[in-house]
Amino acid sequence: MATANDVSGMVDRVVGRQLSQAIADLLVRHHFVERVAGQILATADLESAVVAALEDERTERILKQVLASPAFEDMLVEAFESQVAADLLERMLASPEMEQVLARVLSSPAVRSALSQQTATFAGEMAVGLRARAKHLDEATEGTVRRWRRTPPEEASGKTSRRSDQPGCRVCGRRRHDQRRHPGGRCAPELRCLSVRRLAAGRAGVRSRRVGLDPGSRRLLRGLLDGDWSNAWHAAHGAASRRPQRCAAGRGPLSTALLRAATCDRALVRGVPARSFRQSPACSAGLPRRHRRSPCGTPGDGWVTSAESIERFRSFRRELERSVLPLATSLDGRRFTLQAPLHDLALQVGAYAVLETADGSVFGQVTSLAPAVVDGPDVALGGADGAQATDLRTRVPIRLAQGEGVVLAGGGKPFHDAVVRPAEPGEVRSQLEEGALSRGSLEIGELLLAPGVPLKLDAGGFSRHTFLCGQSGSGKTYSLGLLLERLLLDTSLRIVVLDPNSDYVRLAETRAGVDAELVTRHEASTRGLTVRSAGDHGGERLRLRFAELDPSAQAAVLRLDPIDDRVEYAELLELVETSKQAELGSLFRLAMEGGDEAKSLALRARNLRIDQWAVWARSDPGSLIEELEGGDWRCLVVDLGSLGSREEQALTAEAVLGTLWRNRAAREPVLIVIDEAHNVCPQFPADALTAFSTEHAVAIAGEGRKFGLYLLVSTQRPQKVHENVLSQCDNLILMRMNSEADLRSIAETFSFVPWSLLAQAVTLSQGEALVAGKLFSHPAFARFGRRVSEEGGGDVPADWA
Repeated sequence: MATANDVSGMVDRVVGRQLSQAIADLLVRHHFVERVAGQILATADLESAVVAALEDERTERILKQVLASPAFEDMLVEAFESQVAADLLERMLASPEMEQVLARVLSSPAVRSALSQQTATFAGEMAVGLRARAKHLDEATEGTVRRWRRTPPEEASGKTSRRSDQPGCRVCGRRRHDQRRHPGGRCAPELRCLSVRRLAAGRAGVRSRRVGLDPGSRRLLRGLLDGDWSNAWHAAHGAASRRPQRCAAGRGPLSTALLRAATCDRALVRGVPARSFRQSPACSAGLPRRHRRSPCGTPGDGWVTSAESIERFRSFRRELERSVLPLATSLDGRRFTLQAPLHDLALQVGAYAVLETADGSVFGQVTSLAPAVVDGPDVALGGADGAQATDLRTRVPIRLAQGEGVVLAGGGKPFHDAVVRPAEPGEVRSQLEEGALSRGSLEIGELLLAPGVPLKLDAGGFSRHTFLCGQSGSGKTYSLGLLLERLLLDTSLRIVVLDPNSDYVRLAETRAGVDAELVTRHEASTRGLTVRSAGDHGGERLRLRFAELDPSAQAAVLRLDPIDDRVEYAELLELVETSKQAELGSLFRLAMEGGDEAKSLALRARNLRIDQWAVWARSDPGSLIEELEGGDWRCLVVDLGSLGSREEQALTAEAVLGTLWRNRAAREPVLIVIDEAHNVCPQFPADALTAFSTEHAVAIAGEGRKFGLYLLVSTQRPQKVHENVLSQCDNLILMRMNSEADLRSIAETFSFVPWSLLAQAVTLSQGEALVAGKLFSHPAFARFGRRVSEEGGGDVPADWA
């Protein structure tokens, strides 16, 4: 049997060396762990073997000898810091065979009992060893601090240290000295002595004052031991460059000594190599002149000042950043990545660029652009004018712009290192004209990032549902009016507008100062424009007849539930079918002459004051539903804002959408414009009438396009519009939007638009928008032009300010 010294020496020789990379790779490559685990699983009596091994006295003795080895700690540290060991451990834990072995072993009661007994024994032995080790390190540290003060132990405490007469490390005072770990008599690791940690953490504040550690030194020590190198740097730099903090005995700068003992050897101060940092002013200050190092390595030469070094470094970095080339690379010929210098940057997100490739010019658009930092070369900071260079080196971070883009024309082939430059407005105009479709176009303004280039929407794009969104004050209402004008001027599409704020009732009126030819065209296009408002009289008034409504809408007006109010509901159906009365007042006067159920129904209508709604036709001829079904109109504006109650607006919206949906078989193209859609088709309807109008809107959004029913939904609260309406929209017109939550919801719905473009909505000014979808060949930023017609509504003048 080997002795304890033999075992300790053997462990030192084995774990004291670094594990070979080749051996570790072979273990992983040949599935060593899986094969061993499989052999273990094949053992017939695995539990008994494990119990016998744990209860054997030799196992306990060998483990004690291994734990007592000084090299065991080093092996654990190197193993935990090794990437190969981490990969091997992860592979072992992820192995199914090892999981089966662990499950089989740990499920045995005998194994658990033996393991608990051995764990308690090992824990006791380790606790005794740690207490002895802590006491030893405490005495060594106290001796070290006294040596820093140059005070004999007998003078300080009246006691004689057991190891004061033995040579050891000048920092940790270890008796066992390993030249590999303690080069030059200093302790290279991070001062793991227990007493020094207590001293730095403030546990022994009285002791720190007794041994002469000043506040600056304590700050430095805390930074070194806690890994806060910035704090340690500033503590040492302040001690070196201003007024060195001295220990109580006045023997020398203690901060500088600590910095040289620990920080320099670890070489972790701002990534500066240890050799260079030992020659820096912060490290050499406070030392005797014979030990100070000059930039060129000869005593007596001066160092460059901080201002000169920083200015030289900044100037060099500035030149490097200006020399960055604007280049682009594409792997598929459709998308590309780019880089550009930040100085005089001319590219913008959403702007157009020309990429000069080996095969010719490629026209593209920048979809994302952001600042980035890349590692530059390692450079040596030079001395003052005429002085030689120093070996103090640092890495230069280079700041530049990086981004992505899409190829719009001339692509198809991969390219590399194509020179990127901003496209001129003339180049943008010619490229857009070449790719223009032969069908009608709507000129609504100009490209925001190509001034002077008109933006022409594809008129056929409105055959897909469109979503217009912008917060209050972004110009959403004005822009929607401009779209309606251009649709009336350049297409024959019929339009129905649900106008909740009376913003479009003056579409037929022209502004002053508009070109005469355009005025003539606008007047001709609006001859078929009809506005229905509750404030008008006779046949021009917005009116409905109760008997023409859908039975479900009739019940919703009276707030009847088909199940809970089944008696009154049945009485209502019978009354409407037999009375032949289309006017509400006559209908319920007849109900008062009927039975108890009819009287109850009439009393309900009177209590709800339904008969006083201004939307009822009464004695006026015709109705809105009749006009929708057979009227001769080109554009019908339904002025919901002229109605006095929210219930009347919801009823009218339900009647319009329901009528169009019921008559979908006619397959006549109609654009249905829903302004303030969060009130007409909300995500969570507040009443039955709004629920019915939401159902009609969802049906039209999902299936109406095949019947020629197209939606143009406008709102300032996208999250409040029903999701089944928004999800069916293929076109997006996004104006200024400050809410990030609203932008995120839009990004989820319109995922074909890059987030980097949607995020620009917070920077848009009034009348500017992002247009994407079938309306334009690519997502583009637009500035809306001037309207021909007058606005019906508008902001209240701020004369009070």
